[in-house]
Amino acid sequence: MGKYGYSPKALRELGYEELVVSTSITLRQAESHYLAEIDLDIVDMIDVEFDVEMAGNLMTLAAGGAGYQPTLRSLEMKLTDHSLNQRAEKYCTELGLTPEQILNAHLNSLQYFGSQYGVEFDAYVIDPYKAYLAGKSTFIMTAKPREPIQLARISRYRPSDVPALLNLEAVAE
Repeated sequence: MGKYGYSPKALRELGYEELVVSTSITLRQAESHYLAEIDLDIVDMIDVEFDVEMAGNLMTLAAGGAGYQPTLRSLEMKLTDHSLNQRAEKYCTELGLTPEQILNAHLNSLQYFGSQYGVEFDAYVIDPYKAYLAGKSTFIMTAKPREPIQLARISRYRPSDVPALLNLEAVAE
């Protein structure tokens, strides 16, 4: 286990003999933008839901090809834990890791995920994520930029400035 995810060996050691995955992707056109909904459900592990609103229309997406530069209006990512966090904590504890080491590994993984998109998460995301890891079943992160932003432009900002640019927030429930 690490910041890159779980290896097949680690998943077996966590007690997952098989992974049953259900995925759906929906694209809908609204009046001035389009919406993408992506749902990934891994039975007895985790649900991941993305709701994304992009400026423009679906024809722009289809016709744009490699030159298309999407413009983000809003994004919501929702993680619902079904057993993964508890299994990972139990396994890591059995390996002799301290609670602080386990938490740091989770936070390192979160920051690695953000770095892949040019984001350095701040306390508005990290603190709710810690609450999620401490036993809350759902983590919801939202991005609602004050005005739509081209995703390609994010790389022009310092990663520590991107959460404010995206108006990034999170809650744990």
